[in-house]
Amino acid sequence: MQEQRFLLKLSGETFKKDDVPLSAEQVTKFGDEIAGLLDNNPHVKLGVVIGGGNIFRGATGEKAGFTRSNGDDIGMLGTVLNSIALKDILTQRGIKAEVYTPFVVGSMTELFSVRAVDDFFANSHGHVAIFGGGLGQPYFSTDTVSVIRALQIGAEIVFKATKVNGVYDKDPMKQSDAVIYTNLTLDESLEKELKVMDQTAFSLSRDNNMKIVVFDSTQKNGIKNILQNWKESGTLISR
Repeated sequence: MQEQRFLLKLSGETFKKDDVPLSAEQVTKFGDEIAGLLDNNPHVKLGVVIGGGNIFRGATGEKAGFTRSNGDDIGMLGTVLNSIALKDILTQRGIKAEVYTPFVVGSMTELFSVRAVDDFFANSHGHVAIFGGGLGQPYFSTDTVSVIRALQIGAEIVFKATKVNGVYDKDPMKQSDAVIYTNLTLDESLEKELKVMDQTAFSLSRDNNMKIVVFDSTQKNGIKNILQNWKESGTLISR
């Protein structure tokens, strides 16, 4: 079967449980789901971007007194911690995974380049490339990083994990009459200023014809199910 490449975007908050910012239980949950998906679909090559909000957010740090630039640097290092944790769980499950960062982190990660990731997927039969450290520059969200890395590795779709089963016209957690969108155009997403991803991520996706699927990752086997049946659930955002 022909190789397929996808990009999974996880919130850093998904790795948090109670007062533990980086919960082994939560990382294991998502690692097991990814491993289960790849065990049954060896033709899938997966890129993963994880936020750092469970550890530190640059924008929040700025309000607390840090400069935004240094706050974002701290946040980028937080995404590296999350990435290494996910790699550990995947490796224990027999999944070949590697963490790529745009800056040197000793021997803990590999320096990102498109060629390095292509070689990893092709020559070592690697399955999961985890992209930590953002772009190595402040002011870029991990949503935007997800779209950029997806374009660089030739991914077909960005799967954006959330706590609800798609995009709604209002917050379904607060308003019972919220209506889900099955399909949206990227232009509509920009016009409606939807908060599920930032405007830069939507603009890049529109300009480069990248599809985005928003789905609920809190359900059992949520990742496995959406990657196998993305036309039947979640919200598809495309040009």
